[in-house]
Amino acid sequence: MLLKKKKMIKLKDILKDILLEDISESKSVLDTLTEALPHIKKLGSKPMLTRESGGIRSGAAKITSGPWDKGKIGSVINPTSPVYVPELGKLFKDLVDKFSMKHIIYASFQYKRGLFGTEYFLIPVEDYKTIWSPKIHDIYSDAYTMIKNGTIDSFPLDSYKTTWPVDKVAEVLVDCKEYYLITTKIPIVQSSMWYTAQKQKTQVVQPTVVQPTVVQPTVVQPTTYNELADIIERVLQYYKRKNDNKLKTNYEKVK
Repeated sequence: MLLKKKKMIKLKDILKDILLEDISESKSVLDTLTEALPHIKKLGSKPMLTRESGGIRSGAAKITSGPWDKGKIGSVINPTSPVYVPELGKLFKDLVDKFSMKHIIYASFQYKRGLFGTEYFLIPVEDYKTIWSPKIHDIYSDAYTMIKNGTIDSFPLDSYKTTWPVDKVAEVLVDCKEYYLITTKIPIVQSSMWYTAQKQKTQVVQPTVVQPTVVQPTVVQPTTYNELADIIERVLQYYKRKNDNKLKTNYEKVK
């Protein structure tokens, strides 16, 4: 198969989908965490998805996704686009038709890419689908390589699954209209059950004849949505108590 020389897709083209997402940061981070908590709990013991983003200024946001055929995907399926690639456009349409997708949000599962911005936990809202393939690392780069080699007709479309991902998956396509992003650097409140469990696992008592020394544990990030929900609940309780005490102090001052 003869392949015409295509204009290389630049990073600015890859990140266009950010501009088509309605990033709502008008509420405080604590309000956003409060809103997101019921949706996090619904996901239960599932290991968490992450998404990298450069378009969020605070630690949490609710995002409304644009249609699947806009943004970075639109740039390769639109014949008037300078980065139009008909083979790649057909591949995306076949994938969308196969799974009746309306939106495509790029996420990862137990895999850090470090290419598209800060890493956030991704919480899909209401109806959603997770679509991934154990044979595909990145649909763009993998498909481009196959186009260049003349093997795009053998793209493993049938290898895509709609189950929750397993092992390490660099690219998970999430089909949902709305979702939350919460920073992976959320403060770990030491009263949380998750923190206590981690501390019990990691604390080490050094043998000594003078006095045993407890080595402080290295706090790792939560790995399931249940663990994240537990931490967020403690964060909200902590700040509520802090705010209540502040209000009480101010009230006593004006009495």
